[in-house]
Amino acid sequence: MRNFLHYFTAGLLLLALAMPGAFAYDFSAVCSSGQTLYYNITSSTEPYTVEITSELYGGYSTGTAPSGNLVMPSSVTYNGITYSVTSIASNAFRNCSGLTELTIPAPVASIGHWAFYNCSGLTTVNYNAVNCGAMGGGYGGAFDNCTSWETLIIGDNVTNIAESAFSSCSTITTVTIGSSVESIGEMAFSGCSNLITVNFNAINCTTMGSSDFSVFNNASITNLNIAENVTNIPENAFRSCSGLTSVIIPNSVTNIGNKAFASCTNLTSFTIGNSVASIGDSVFYNCSSLFSITIPNSVTSIGRYAFKNCSGLASVNFNATNCTRMGNSSSYHVFSGCSSLATLNIGENVTNIPNYAFYNCSRLTGTLTIPNSVTSIGNDAFYGCSGLTSITIGNSVTSVGSCAFYGCSSLTGTLSIPNSVTSIGGNAFYGCNGFTSVTIGNSVTEIGGGAFNECSGLTSVCYTGNVAGWCGISFGGNYANPLWYAQNLYINNSLVTNLTIPNTVTEIKSYAFVYATCLTSVTIGNSVTSIGYEAFYRCSGLTSVTIGNSVTLIDNNAFGGCSSLTSITSHAANPPTIYSNPFGSVNAAIPVYVPCGCVSAYNNANGWNYFTNIQQNPDCPTDIEENIIEELELYPNLVGNILNITSSETISEIEIVNVMGQVVYRAEVNADNVVCNVEDLKAGVYIVRIYGTNTASVACQRKFIKE
Repeated sequence: MRNFLHYFTAGLLLLALAMPGAFAYDFSAVCSSGQTLYYNITSSTEPYTVEITSELYGGYSTGTAPSGNLVMPSSVTYNGITYSVTSIASNAFRNCSGLTELTIPAPVASIGHWAFYNCSGLTTVNYNAVNCGAMGGGYGGAFDNCTSWETLIIGDNVTNIAESAFSSCSTITTVTIGSSVESIGEMAFSGCSNLITVNFNAINCTTMGSSDFSVFNNASITNLNIAENVTNIPENAFRSCSGLTSVIIPNSVTNIGNKAFASCTNLTSFTIGNSVASIGDSVFYNCSSLFSITIPNSVTSIGRYAFKNCSGLASVNFNATNCTRMGNSSSYHVFSGCSSLATLNIGENVTNIPNYAFYNCSRLTGTLTIPNSVTSIGNDAFYGCSGLTSITIGNSVTSVGSCAFYGCSSLTGTLSIPNSVTSIGGNAFYGCNGFTSVTIGNSVTEIGGGAFNECSGLTSVCYTGNVAGWCGISFGGNYANPLWYAQNLYINNSLVTNLTIPNTVTEIKSYAFVYATCLTSVTIGNSVTSIGYEAFYRCSGLTSVTIGNSVTLIDNNAFGGCSSLTSITSHAANPPTIYSNPFGSVNAAIPVYVPCGCVSAYNNANGWNYFTNIQQNPDCPTDIEENIIEELELYPNLVGNILNITSSETISEIEIVNVMGQVVYRAEVNADNVVCNVEDLKAGVYIVRIYGTNTASVACQRKFIKE
């Protein structure tokens, strides 16, 4: 009987060996931790590689399954050849319930589906696979149903964690991510519903998940520890980790990637390290419980929607010393939906408020103080901050950007533009109708179009410079000048009524005194050559205007709407060129006083012929006769050594007479072009008497000034 059983058993063994597929391996070997592992050769030529597999295709025979602490080797020698362990086969350790701790070696590049399925005793995994590209598969995850697994330690040499690598490992409570990890695939820890603690040691991880699938989707992380030497928090890193309540970013981190903490809905406290330079797009998107944030001085850029829908955010401490970018020109809602944001503190070392910085933060209230360290306020920086009641602009600001305070309708009192400011952008204070006065510093040279549009509450403009400085400001339109609403201009704290433009001014810029109803008289100095578009438009209190002798151009509507004018005096011997109609609504019958002998020239000049009562200046000599020559020109207006005379008729003789009536120069010429050397004449006013060939009397007289 014994012999029969012996032969029967031997026969079964021979039959099993003869049956293809009964055993799943090419060879076996005992590993350093004492268990027998089974291998399939995957490359029999260099480089020699094997995969770890199970004993049988169905798993393990009774008593052979590995148990306890299993340390898989990185290489194994068989028949004198050393093979690198590069993979773990599907189902390799299926149902190995006796395994308690597992160490996966560095060369492993792939782990098949259900490789450790139902390893119900497994509590700790030391994962050292440097660049494993695949774990699990379409059939299931590598560690499905490992119901006792609590701790996962990613080794410090691992560079890549594959997509869905540890998904659905619902019992894991702690994950430590090694220092060399550079990428973590999407859904890598998805469904780790009991994951509480993540120790993130990846010094420079650049990829985590994707915009569609996060790494920790549906995880319950409440404790995130980021190591002190980590430099980068990658895009999507901890998105949707709704269990997080507090995060500290260490000082080693320089960048926080797009959506890194988006939809962390229970996050109440967040500390940004003082080396962070960049905060990406939507980093805190939908972090509705975040109450307060301090932006450190290291930050130079903040992405679009960075704090969008942070509805609980009540205060921002903005200490970014030189932040140059917040949002961008197409999507700039950095704080969009921050319905509780009421307090903004700008640090004393901040140098720049970037474009769109606090765009549409409508709940900001109280006083906004721009510290003295700030040099520029960007475009749309406080656009739509309709809750602000007052602003203080520091004395180092040189530029206020376009739409910087657009729609800040609750601002009241006096707006003070410090002397440091050189430019105010278009629509900068559009709709700030609560201001009653504005003080403009003496360095302002440019104010953009619409800068004070709808500032209907203004009653006064105070300029800290002088008249010459005010005339030099380039206004981008009538609403660029706050006088459009204020109508009262104070220079050096005195209301300007009788305005004298000094001889240092060569040009009166367009819109310079638009709607300045405080003006009653204007005297324009002799150095001014042009009067700009609508320069004195709607100065309805103006009764007299004196135009200097160097003016050659008066632009359209320069004195339009000055309906109270009773006289105009022009000292320009040649009628200044007029664009369109600069005197709209001015009574055409008022006296217009012109230089001696120039009445006909003004009567025949385009625009000037609008007036019906053009007269010689009252100080002209009584013996001056009017023009007979139709076309006559003297130039220049201010004569140095040479006076030029051109005429449509032949001139027989000229005389130059001083104000005493004495002839100081005479010449017979018989020509229609005359060059007179008046170098010897003293500076002063002179009259030129011009005689034609057909009459012995004076044909024309003109005044000129010798410098």
